[in-house]
Amino acid sequence: MNLNRRQLLAAAGIAGFWLDKPGPGPDRYAPAMPTHKILAADSTVRALFDADPATTRLWFGDPARSFVIGPPAKAPLLPTSIIPAPVARYRSAAALAHDLAHGAIDPAYRTALYDPEEWEDTPVSERRDPWLHMRLFGQLAHAHGIRVIMAPARDLGLAVGTVRPKLPGESISEWYLRTGIAEAAAVHGDVVSIQSQALIQVTSQYADFTRAASRQARSGNPYVLRLAGLSTLRGSVTQNIAAARSVEIGGFWLNSPGDPGATEAAAILRGLS
Repeated sequence: MNLNRRQLLAAAGIAGFWLDKPGPGPDRYAPAMPTHKILAADSTVRALFDADPATTRLWFGDPARSFVIGPPAKAPLLPTSIIPAPVARYRSAAALAHDLAHGAIDPAYRTALYDPEEWEDTPVSERRDPWLHMRLFGQLAHAHGIRVIMAPARDLGLAVGTVRPKLPGESISEWYLRTGIAEAAAVHGDVVSIQSQALIQVTSQYADFTRAASRQARSGNPYVLRLAGLSTLRGSVTQNIAAARSVEIGGFWLNSPGDPGATEAAAILRGLS
């Protein structure tokens, strides 16, 4: 019997590898367990721990619920009570191919993030055709037993020479949805991170875009875990919490570079607990 990839995902339980685990009995004195998954860079997690150890343990103390992004050559070093699943960050599919061929990925990584954007870290060819390179990245990673988080950025619509150019007067959010990039990401990924954080200051725009992209991702792969973006650089604590609460989503990628945003990031997580 031949099974397609979606059937294999369901049968093997891979699509649900980040489902909630049963928790302990009720404890009226304990903070509520987060209902969302969380993804963040290693620098963000370390700064969060310095600012608020208890909240960081609550959100990043279970590898089934939390993920930390680090450089492929070395898995992140974190406090012993912080045990998120490590994720190797890639901004180039070619870089993944190189590292796999040369055994340059820390074996602690069983998940890789592909984050193509309109920046120099992503090769021109990949910026011009992220649909092709998401497929290549996903196929290569899965062939090596590595799960995949796809995070194509909206600004890929600004790439010069893109194979699917923006229409006159079209915003990059409209381009993102029209070209079905979230659906393509879901077909070849196990997780799709919808980079909606730039819209945080207008909750209705954030909600409309995230919901539409989430529907597309689910259409491409009904088992895919969908994340949305939050960022201390894009809005206040109150705006981030309002944006997060405006959508039904599996979790969030929290972006808070460096120490200055750690206190705000901790406040966002407390507001979502």
